[in-house]
Amino acid sequence: MSLTTARFSGPPAEWDGFVRAQPGWTHFHLYGWRRIFERVFGHECIYFAARDEAGRLAGVLPLVRVRSLLFGHYLVSMPAVNYGGPLGTAAAVQALVASAVELARNDGVKLLELRSRQELPLDLPVSHRKVTVVLDLPQGDPAKLMKSFDAKLRSQVRRPQKEGITFRFGPDQVGPFFEVFARHMRDLGTPTQSKRLFETIAEVFPDAWFGCAWLGDQPIAGGAGFVWGSEFEMTWASSLYSFNRLSPNMGLYYAFMERAMQEGITLFN
Repeated sequence: MSLTTARFSGPPAEWDGFVRAQPGWTHFHLYGWRRIFERVFGHECIYFAARDEAGRLAGVLPLVRVRSLLFGHYLVSMPAVNYGGPLGTAAAVQALVASAVELARNDGVKLLELRSRQELPLDLPVSHRKVTVVLDLPQGDPAKLMKSFDAKLRSQVRRPQKEGITFRFGPDQVGPFFEVFARHMRDLGTPTQSKRLFETIAEVFPDAWFGCAWLGDQPIAGGAGFVWGSEFEMTWASSLYSFNRLSPNMGLYYAFMERAMQEGITLFN
């Protein structure tokens, strides 16, 4: 069966329907991320598709062109997040990556990076510098998860509630989350993403999770992440150093885990 590769020109629903049917898909493969990268960063998004002789999708590869005065010229799938890379049949993956390699060579790109979470049928160098840690969530009674922790960890998780810390979820937590996130990144001496990124994520993906730990009227820890399939990923999380003794980050993570279990999610990334 012959395949043709070209930039995707179909409806977003066609792309997303194909993505959701593929092993190894992630939230970051969804078409809405194209809108986010174009609007927030001004990046060129090159979404390749492989089709069979009948015009049916056999594979997809979302690529984003990143230009930096400091680091150079990259093609990445996907930047600013943990996963990406091609999806589809082995033949489609090979055809899509061949198109990406040709584009990278023709454009003098410094690096082509495919952030796949699964092994790909490719003869390209592989880096294992990133590690994914996934926790199995017990189904049914959330107390089972607490019982699986050792005594010290249970104490750290329970301490925030004893100190009067509460946890809130929803789109109204985007601002408080960013307040904590930006301050934490500043304290680390690390440039932060813009508030506009998270506002746009919440607009494009209303199902994104934003949650904060509150002490009175002050947010002191925050997290944001995404659900795909039976998995939730905590993509960003921060807490304020000045409140470390209250362990708000431990309580926040457990609050996210409780919510995940309530929604039938079985993996916490």
